[in-house]
Amino acid sequence: VRPDLLLPVNTTGNPTQWFSNNTVCSTPTAGCAFLVPTFGGNHFGDLGRNALTGPGFTDVDFSIAKTTKITERFNLQFRCDAFDLFNHPNFGQPGRVAVPGSTTFGVITSTRFPTGDSGSARQLQMGLKLTF
Repeated sequence: VRPDLLLPVNTTGNPTQWFSNNTVCSTPTAGCAFLVPTFGGNHFGDLGRNALTGPGFTDVDFSIAKTTKITERFNLQFRCDAFDLFNHPNFGQPGRVAVPGSTTFGVITSTRFPTGDSGSARQLQMGLKLTF
């Protein structure tokens, strides 16, 4: 069930209030942006699918390698890989449960992925490879 949209809503970029107006009401009042539809009727709300967007995802990975010839048969390669080179924070999705009095609707409470998955904090790895 989607709510009715009563006021224009924009994204702010602030994780504590991702939408410019995240007030949810059960009856139309001044300053209310989202009206929860009444149950029992055939009213499903006019907020379209994917009308509100969450934060984007930014990730820069970098790799550099140097191959050194040891003999005619042996090569040694040193490489360094950096994941999320600039350590950019990637926030999770804002709270989506639109109920009157909700304190989590439009609030981002986590980062996008746990440590170790794509999008986590900066990680560096180095390696050596001997080819023959």
